[in-house]
Amino acid sequence: MRRTELGVLACCAGAGFATLMDQGVVNYAVPSLATELGAPTGGAQWFLSVY
Repeated sequence: MRRTELGVLACCAGAGFATLMDQGVVNYAVPSLATELGAPTGGAQWFLSVY
């Protein structure tokens, strides 16, 4: 592979990893957010779907 192709691959892999980490953090935080805000279960599910 050329250097340019490796750079593109690294950028794509980094973006994919950042997306997975972001979604994991949100899934971890939603129960606490729902409790603190007094949101019903449907509201928390809606938030996850929109996010």
